[in-house]
Amino acid sequence: MRTAGRLLTEGSVNDRVSRGVFTAQRAALAEARIATQEAALVVTLERPEQPAVKAETLVHRCQRFIDVRELRAEAEEAAHSIRTARAGLAVDDPLSEFAEAMEVLKAELRRSRVTSGS
Repeated sequence: MRTAGRLLTEGSVNDRVSRGVFTAQRAALAEARIATQEAALVVTLERPEQPAVKAETLVHRCQRFIDVRELRAEAEEAAHSIRTARAGLAVDDPLSEFAEAMEVLKAELRRSRVTSGS
């Protein structure tokens, strides 16, 4: 799961798009999601309450890890698609204006995270 999640968001977006990493790693993460749920179910059915609660907590953390990585990858893939489509467009084209506004928003979000300490 960690490897699939890491591969989904590490390295060059162009490289990940060209190698089909997004599709392959999303499939790997979907399999990991199912495997963790199945393992937790076995623990819930066969073990006392305490280990079952811990297994459920672990599954929820794994789910959050997967969700964050998938959302980050989707955002990067969308940004890549916009940049690719934007190439060669006039500066005043609505897509160019939208992409520029998104870059400003991302920069502002990064700045606010740094100043807020998160």
